[in-house]
Amino acid sequence: MNIRRITLDKLIVIATKHELDLVSKLKYDGYPVIITGVGIINVLNTLKNVNKNTEIINIGYCGSNKLNIGDVVQISKVHTLSETADIVENEIKLKTSKKYNSVECYTSTDFVTSSNIDKPCVFDMELAAIASLFRNTRSIKVVSDNLSIEEYEENINDRESKSK
Repeated sequence: MNIRRITLDKLIVIATKHELDLVSKLKYDGYPVIITGVGIINVLNTLKNVNKNTEIINIGYCGSNKLNIGDVVQISKVHTLSETADIVENEIKLKTSKKYNSVECYTSTDFVTSSNIDKPCVFDMELAAIASLFRNTRSIKVVSDNLSIEEYEENINDRESKSK
């Protein structure tokens, strides 16, 4: 079987088509974009043939324990949460700039609806997998909810209807 490696200088990685608007809003629409699907397994399957030296910019929605809906932040460190969402299993430092406020991100296998973490942070379902594959990773997140699936769905639907 012949496996073809994808070689790019820079790649924008998003989880869902709903995040395409963010790519444009954040002025990254001149770069190739790949939609992985939600979750770690989808990330691993989708990005397995991308050259590991590619600069990755992960853009996406996230939940937050203390940040306001609509806040745009960059991720300084990403951690993997255990299934109980209270044990941090690893930490990866990411590249940052001075353009956005920096916070830490916690990647979980499920939608996080509660947290014991006191400091302001965000939660997603992909970034830890991306950062573990690609050392040259940056991430910009937009807060879509305050740990509520209903808020997430409502805000995503509102953004979709406004962009039409």
